[in-house]
Amino acid sequence: MSKLIGMLMSAFKDLFRHQPVELFETLFLLLVALGGLFIAVFDVVGYTFSVFKNAGDVTLVLVGLLALHFCIERFTVMHRVERRLEFLDAVGAKDIPPKMKSMVNSFVGSHVKLQELRSRANHENVHFPSIVDKILNEQARQLRDLSKGKLNVPSAQKANINRELMKLYVKRFDAVSEDDLEYWAEMKPDAAAYFNVGAEAVEKRDTVVTRIFVFALVDLITHADKVVKVLVKHQRAGIGWGVVVQEELDGEVTSVGITPDFALYDGDRAVSPKDTDKRFEAIFATRENNRKISDYIRLYRLLVPECWLVNKRFVEHYSGALGPNESIEAVRKKCERNNKKLNDDLGRVVTEDKVFVLVASKPEEVRDKVNLLVKIVNEHREALGKD
Repeated sequence: MSKLIGMLMSAFKDLFRHQPVELFETLFLLLVALGGLFIAVFDVVGYTFSVFKNAGDVTLVLVGLLALHFCIERFTVMHRVERRLEFLDAVGAKDIPPKMKSMVNSFVGSHVKLQELRSRANHENVHFPSIVDKILNEQARQLRDLSKGKLNVPSAQKANINRELMKLYVKRFDAVSEDDLEYWAEMKPDAAAYFNVGAEAVEKRDTVVTRIFVFALVDLITHADKVVKVLVKHQRAGIGWGVVVQEELDGEVTSVGITPDFALYDGDRAVSPKDTDKRFEAIFATRENNRKISDYIRLYRLLVPECWLVNKRFVEHYSGALGPNESIEAVRKKCERNNKKLNDDLGRVVTEDKVFVLVASKPEEVRDKVNLLVKIVNEHREALGKD
């Protein structure tokens, strides 16, 4: 009996903290029920109250109180329903599809159960509520971003999310990495997992995968072994690559205002910018996001002519990321102008390709090509009087 009373008291305390109106209604009905029960018992044993002539009068009073309660309840319920309908009008959801309605009902039911569990856990497991808050806040953030056509998750989930995206966007994946030599050379678990997603897409789905590396000249000179290691690994995985010298970037690239560290999915279907605040983001092609994606595509078109050294697979497939034929032709002509200027500045022909300066056809050629690239860049900077 004492346990039952304790459970009732605990329930009343929860109602008092979270739903005081519900507590009042519960107590009111409890008093009416108990009052009716006691008066009926006293009437049976022959005891009468001076206020009422008989039990019938008492019954009428109780019925009247119950009628008043249910009348008030009806209007308060209708008011709550109307408020919910106003909310649906505000968010533009006039007609809710049956499937969504089922999901909402399931969500609400689960949420109510969770809150009940959480209120009990405050005494039984004090850490559970904070875990609940952390998970729900993360899910709320993801839902908010998805409503804007974006996916935003912790960077720890980057490889898994990228794998799922590349299972859907199977045509091509074109990435740009800026100043990431240590990341790719060390190949820690997160980098290895990310790399394997691209290699897997090439092997299993024949996806075109390319990556432009923006390396600082000092890294090309002092860490040539690491550069070669990274490029060879990508080449053997069937990934096309290009090398941009950071100090030689055209002013048009640096004035864009976008960090040259991103990835394009199927050309223009989605883009993932550089991770910020240890989070991975993918922006999908929607009416609201198309302009932003176009900015990244424009930056990619500006970066291709900045590639001094590329491998054969990059030469074969880079044009697929540039869009319409007019854009492809414009990029190609800019590459040719850059090559001509380089040859003119040095007073001799140093370019091996009509479009790009140097091309590595086999992994075994990469080291010599990197050394030759450093030599050409230094000679060119000297010819222009650059430090």
